[in-house]
Amino acid sequence: MKRFLVVMFLLFACIPVIAAQNFIGKKILYIDSYHEGYAWSDSITAGIKSIIDTSGATLKIFRMDTKNNTSETFKQEAARKARVLVADWEPDVVITSDDNAAKYFIVPYFNNSELPIVFCGINWDASVYGLPFKNTTGMLEISPIDNLIYTLGKYAKGERIGFLESDTFSARKEVENLKKEFGYEFNERFVEGFDEWKKYFKEFQLSVDILIMGNSVNTIGWNDEEAYQFVLANTEIPTGTNLDWMAKFALVSFMKRASEQGRWAAMAALKILNGTSPSEIPITQNKEGTVALNLSIAKKLGIRFNTMMLKGATIIK
Repeated sequence: MKRFLVVMFLLFACIPVIAAQNFIGKKILYIDSYHEGYAWSDSITAGIKSIIDTSGATLKIFRMDTKNNTSETFKQEAARKARVLVADWEPDVVITSDDNAAKYFIVPYFNNSELPIVFCGINWDASVYGLPFKNTTGMLEISPIDNLIYTLGKYAKGERIGFLESDTFSARKEVENLKKEFGYEFNERFVEGFDEWKKYFKEFQLSVDILIMGNSVNTIGWNDEEAYQFVLANTEIPTGTNLDWMAKFALVSFMKRASEQGRWAAMAALKILNGTSPSEIPITQNKEGTVALNLSIAKKLGIRFNTMMLKGATIIK
């Protein structure tokens, strides 16, 4: 796959914008795999609301809360409650975000049903769930980690790559798809607690040349300030992330915009309310993003970013 070295990759690829219309009386249900207060979910929600709030349609939100509660029993029960809500409230269109809503809600209950569903936030590949069905369309979530690794390689002494993240289904799926798509070989560590995270972070400084840091939200005992001071004291190699709330801990961040997923999903939902079948709306993938450069970590590593990198990037001092 061709790599594009970019400072801003923010082309907004949306379905064609439909004319402003009044959808009073129409109901849209948004099923979030996670919880309010989780930055990713909050940004998707904001994107959805930015479209729906001016449409006249009524929006209801159901949170599955499966990032705080990871057992199979809880996930299945959360999906069952969402199905009951669908039966009681009778939405005209459902929007879902992230993998768990697809796996536990769409697949068992609404496989090729009459209920139109727009999914978003599914990492890399929806075919693992049999999607798309005739009643679905959606936006996949693709991480710009290939570009990130290419950029970090300019400051690295070798090509060994480490991957450090909380132990979640999404994290493991991310790594497997990166290996499959780009042929990377990672030295990956999926951790439970903050002490374990710090242990492997230090070990990686000696065993790899580039370190990619994934989501810390599920890391038990995580403390932002302590983590920042720890990485500033212990970073010896170029580090990167694709999440905006992790940018303070990394040298370079190529960050996805969750709000893009929400806006696209809401526009697709309105298009469906306007008479378009979900199967007529092509599956797409995210294209927006921003770059952040951490000057404190750069100074620690003796790295000076060139003008092209600095121009248009968010600077973290």
